[in-house]
Amino acid sequence: MRTKLPIVIVIFSFNIGLYGQLCSGAEIYTQESYQYGRFEVSMQSAQGDGIISSFFLYNKDAGCDWPANNNEIDFEMTGNNNLIYMTTHHPGESQPWFYGDTLDFPDSPHAGLNTYVIEWEPGIVRWFINGTLVYVQDDPAALDLKYPMSIFMNIWPADFEDWVGVWDPSVMPRSASYDYVKYYRYSPDNGNTGTDNHFTLEWEDEFDLLDTSRWVIADFKKLSNSYCDFSKSSVSISNSKLILSLKESQPDNTPIPVTFSVNMASQNLNSSDKVYLNGTFNEWCGACNEMQMEGDVWSLTLPLSPGNYEYLFTVNGWDEIGNAPAGSSCDYYPCDEFNNYGFTLSSGESDLDLGTFCWSECSKCTISSTSEENVLRKKELIGVFDVNGRKVESVENQLLFYIYSDGSVEKKLIFEY
Repeated sequence: MRTKLPIVIVIFSFNIGLYGQLCSGAEIYTQESYQYGRFEVSMQSAQGDGIISSFFLYNKDAGCDWPANNNEIDFEMTGNNNLIYMTTHHPGESQPWFYGDTLDFPDSPHAGLNTYVIEWEPGIVRWFINGTLVYVQDDPAALDLKYPMSIFMNIWPADFEDWVGVWDPSVMPRSASYDYVKYYRYSPDNGNTGTDNHFTLEWEDEFDLLDTSRWVIADFKKLSNSYCDFSKSSVSISNSKLILSLKESQPDNTPIPVTFSVNMASQNLNSSDKVYLNGTFNEWCGACNEMQMEGDVWSLTLPLSPGNYEYLFTVNGWDEIGNAPAGSSCDYYPCDEFNNYGFTLSSGESDLDLGTFCWSECSKCTISSTSEENVLRKKELIGVFDVNGRKVESVENQLLFYIYSDGSVEKKLIFEY
């Protein structure tokens, strides 16, 4: 039986929410975005009032054009009942508008694995559950769905009581499990799968391991009207299944050394000038954290707790400001008015070196000098890192990255003879 969809607006936001409970949900999404295709998952959603489990497509690249470029196609399961929500979200002037339908599942969708499929073609979307077509959108509004979208999966506790019930933290832990995900590209002229053979299998992930070249794990991210952050610690692989957990958490305040550095060669500083590091970690205090000079490179290492941080460089307090170029990939929150560098510091990292930026640029800098002796004096080894960014000792038969104080990086592969 289908019922009319309640009016619920879900706003995806990277801003900190209003709630401070010590809990963590989980979210994972593809690095790549796809325009049209067939998207399939085998999953078991989580039971419990207030809990949402999902498999959906979302235009994460809308960026500063949200909601004008907002596109979304959803499967959502609420843990308080057996309803499955199938919705699309469309561009709007101030908020995205949406519509869809629900299916009252004959058995609990939370009791075991079920297969969910979204077929998305120009002007039409189809939803399948366990091989049965259950809903179609093919009216003119479906033409709004035209932007490339990534595949998302998440679990989170929502403050929408009329929709999902009243969230009770005592039910934690809860989890949603995903057995596999398949992506079929849209190939109407030579496909072999799906409606009218319009799709061709491009890849399948059976989650024998977590492929970080395909998936991004959200960390320190929060949705509006969510009681919990998304955390990397809530994502795991178990028995060849992806497990997204909703659990109690304790803040990890273990300090991790983070090294900041900037090349000031373009500024022609006087001997009395000083360079400072300013950011959210010192409340933009001006002259609190003086950096150390070595030639043209100024650097500083600070112990920081895991979290999200923004920062920039300044000269003599706030006399000059070296921040990220507007609109560059280094602008951590490109949609706000501040052009700050930024990074996420995840729990469990041993240390983090952010590399050496040229002053007010997004590019990393290397030292140039007419004196070979001067170059050797400035270029000191900071550390050796593997391809996963972990600091290691020299390892044979493995590609390693040697990072130097001048911001340069050397790749070395040492063979065992």
